[in-house]
Amino acid sequence: MTAEPKPFLQVVRGDPTPEEIAALVAVLTARVAAAAAAATRAVSTATS
Repeated sequence: MTAEPKPFLQVVRGDPTPEEIAALVAVLTARVAAAAAAATRAVSTATS
């Protein structure tokens, strides 16, 4: 039997709409992508 994974995010106050949650996920995804791109550029520059 596999345990249920914990949620990555949890709303602790308020009642966000699905659109608000989608906006939050979009912002977090964009930040992660930007950080990954910056790390890739740093590695590329260091090895050039």
